[in-house]
Amino acid sequence: MEQWRKLGLAGLPPSADNVNARDHNTLEQDLDPKSMREIQAFVSRHIGTQTVAKVLSSQNPKPELVGFDGDPADVNSVASWLEATW
Repeated sequence: MEQWRKLGLAGLPPSADNVNARDHNTLEQDLDPKSMREIQAFVSRHIGTQTVAKVLSSQNPKPELVGFDGDPADVNSVASWLEATW
């Protein structure tokens, strides 16, 4: 609701529809350890927290990172927060 107001939107936010609400295996259950390591390395290399943090921290004005209390211009702080919350 807070984000809804910050965006200047009127009325109540829409309810979330859980159209795919059922049990799913975790990636660890679906993938063998080698495949999991390779995917994690690929993601980290191409779209990891440090990469995303650099993009977010370089924006002007800085984006609002909900739940982040640090300095949005501090790449390492943003990356640490992303790592902890992803």
